[in-house]
Amino acid sequence: MQPKKILLIDDDKRLSEMIASTLEEASYETVIENRGARGYETACQARPDLILLDINMPQVSGPELAAQLKENPATAEIPIIFLTGEVLDEEVQAAGGYIGGYPFIAKPATLQEILECIQKHLR
Repeated sequence: MQPKKILLIDDDKRLSEMIASTLEEASYETVIENRGARGYETACQARPDLILLDINMPQVSGPELAAQLKENPATAEIPIIFLTGEVLDEEVQAAGGYIGGYPFIAKPATLQEILECIQKHLR
């Protein structure tokens, strides 16, 4: 069986590599894009099963990129999980784990929390 592919779009290279390493250990294929402005193109080319998307990035925000992806029939059905350092874990819990209809994870998150959220939202 082909491993599920996760696209991680985050301008923090070190965090991206750490998350990707953990995902690969959990038998996921990973693609990293550290330039938010290239996130749309990378998603269209990579055709991931799920996208982990930072909210605050230079040039294009996570919500802007998510809106672009949802407008394209080829990427509209890909689940997106936002990663953000702008909220606290308590706020995640109070919001039921969603921002604007998207699940989200507050940074810093444990790698186990990230894995559990991915498993919950992968189709």
